[in-house]
Amino acid sequence: MTIRYRKVKLHCGGTDFWGYIGRNPEEPRSRHNTWNGWECPVMDKEQLKEWVELQDWRIFEGEDLDRWEIEEKGVRIYDAMLEEGCDEDLSHLWHYIQVETVEGETIEVVSTPCYTFELGWGNPTETYNMDSLKASPYWIEKMRHG
Repeated sequence: MTIRYRKVKLHCGGTDFWGYIGRNPEEPRSRHNTWNGWECPVMDKEQLKEWVELQDWRIFEGEDLDRWEIEEKGVRIYDAMLEEGCDEDLSHLWHYIQVETVEGETIEVVSTPCYTFELGWGNPTETYNMDSLKASPYWIEKMRHG
């Protein structure tokens, strides 16, 4: 049986974003790579770009987060817990893969290493999302020089 992915709003680490998951809405939530509604999502290139911009903003604001860099073959994730000056490269490249959506479309996505909660939630003043990013001084300054 081929897994077909559906687009959903997700929440991870205080951030709401869009991505795709492989679980049907009717499927029990404690099965395979899911647990009580949690699942490792995949993101298309545009969704990945937005996620990275949100992460960069949060890092700029002083949060201790893994740094994500988009590359031709996927996304490279650098561990935030590494000490400064560490010469060893402990990053990991997550490669793009092709999947089929529930609509029958084939799309190129990248998997993520984090479990996330389906159907984003949170108080809009306490949740990072693209709307709050684009209203921030960080984004305005970035766009002025970008």
